Amino acid sequence: MSYNQQYLVAAQMGHQQVQVQTHQAELVQQQAAQLELASGQPANTNALAIRRPFDPRAHDLDAHFRLTRFADLKG
Repeated sequence: MSYNQQYLVAAQMGHQQVQVQTHQAELVQQQAAQLELASGQPANTNALAIRRPFDPRAHDLDAHFRLTRFADLKG
């Protein structure tokens, strides 16, 4: 087997691995969606919390409260 053939075989194997991983990820997403439909609740509530904008009223703060300078380096 020549060097080029070995390179092509390795590339094909890598591509197949990516396809398998992608398919597995799709299956996991489908299963999560089915669980959400069956239970009526999201399978991962943390994922929803990440997407939801900050609501100060949910934390007993004034509706006009804004987070400022929370990402500044301190120290």
